[in-house]
Amino acid sequence: FMANDDSWRGTLEAGKTADLAVLTADYMTAPLKEIGKIRSLLTMVGGRVVYADGPFAALLPPTRQ
Repeated sequence: FMANDDSWRGTLEAGKTADLAVLTADYMTAPLKEIGKIRSLLTMVGGRVVYADGPFAALLPPTRQ
């Protein structure tokens, strides 16, 4: 809202960018001693995949050399 970018970010809708992570567990309900063991399986920044592992590995774009 503060950035005045509502037309392209802020909600999960087709055509909008996304920053999100798919985690191995829900950190809101995980026991405190288990939080450090939670890993990201998929991380997206600005709608682009920047990290992917496990079942999401095929979504990672090829690296530039």
